[in-house]
Amino acid sequence: MACIQTIPSCNFGNDVSSPLGTFGAVVAVIGTIGSVLGAVAKVTALGAAGGGAVAAVVAVIAIIVVIFLYSNSRCVQSEGRWTCVAGCISNLQPSFSEWYETIFPFAAFPNRVDVTVKSFYWGFLEQGNAYVYCNEEPYPRTSEIIHTYYYTEKLCAAESGSLLGAGIGGAAGVIAAIAVTVAIGCASVILCIFAILLAILIAAVAALIGAFAGGNIARAAADDTPPSGTSAGESTVLRVGLFVTQKGNMIKSGEDNDANVLWFARDTTIHGEAAPGTPQPFSYCEIDEQFTMDACPVVIG
Repeated sequence: MACIQTIPSCNFGNDVSSPLGTFGAVVAVIGTIGSVLGAVAKVTALGAAGGGAVAAVVAVIAIIVVIFLYSNSRCVQSEGRWTCVAGCISNLQPSFSEWYETIFPFAAFPNRVDVTVKSFYWGFLEQGNAYVYCNEEPYPRTSEIIHTYYYTEKLCAAESGSLLGAGIGGAAGVIAAIAVTVAIGCASVILCIFAILLAILIAAVAALIGAFAGGNIARAAADDTPPSGTSAGESTVLRVGLFVTQKGNMIKSGEDNDANVLWFARDTTIHGEAAPGTPQPFSYCEIDEQFTMDACPVVIG
């Protein structure tokens, strides 16, 4: 074995941060805006219809903005540093594999491939005091893992479908919210605030239902192409145990515990696979020994 006397800079925890906290923050902001609008409606004599309409539109716009921000982050190449790493695939995390990714399709992550990297590349993962994922092996077999994301067509289709669905559902929600606030009225400040908050809830729920329907319909209609690499000039679907060289854009991802990740992988070369009987979880001890020649550029000083 090729274990070395070097301790990787591992952090505790293995899960990608869930984006659901964003929704809670958005709801809190919308609720605060609604309370203010309720008071404004009473003071400025907007009335139930006017206050309900303004509040409902604000709620729908907020939902659409959140979906747009997710779409921009999921489907646009972030600015980062071009990086090359190599190792053995230890895990595959397909897009839409978490429960919330079906309910909120615009919040899904792209297809992810986890690679236990050769010890030579640990420094790339540790740059900028980043969070570092590791396997669960004790020292000296502890090994660093990089999360690599691949552009996912069905996810980006779901983003577009969610935007369209939120717009259609939100429009219907605004109409329903106005009707409800008119029925409740603004006979007092408390009653007016209640009507405004209810209008916000109705519009927001309608927009999210539209996003759910539109996102999942578009997702089902899009191509579902798994991550792949090239081997001897031919495309091969990636699987656990393959030795790969990955080239792409490295960024520190706030939604991935501030770890350095490849977003997106632009070039993946396959170099065979781990020998039968190689212990799992995979460790650099065997990877360094079995996978000696990768495709990362060699700099000769």
